Amino acid sequence: MLPLQPRKPSKRKSPWVTCDIFQAIKRRNRLHNKLLKSRSEDLWKLYKEQRNLVVAKLRSSKKQHFTNLISNRTQPTTIWKTLKTAHNCQLLPSATRRTRPTNFTIISNPYATNTKQQIIPLLV
Repeated sequence: MLPLQPRKPSKRKSPWVTCDIFQAIKRRNRLHNKLLKSRSEDLWKLYKEQRNLVVAKLRSSKKQHFTNLISNRTQPTTIWKTLKTAHNCQLLPSATRRTRPTNFTIISNPYATNTKQQIIPLLV
């Protein structure tokens, strides 16, 4: 049966997801489906390793992406726009999570000098 409406190819929503990460996600999903069918201990170990690998790759790629964006900016307005997108992507700690309150106070302080130099180490 044919679909009623033609499907449009979806665009990549996250620029930090590379082809390597996308393939790792596909492998993780395949292992998960196999695990649900068989409930094998060996598959569980493989799935856990792949899942942790995907999470680690995503985190490091996202941090690298925003670090590159911030380090290439010279104007304060563009730096803060980039930081706002990083905060919306939950890369930086929010006030409600309180994961690293000292780092958040440095970032949210509008009177801080050398803001770029203080923020880049927090992303890495």
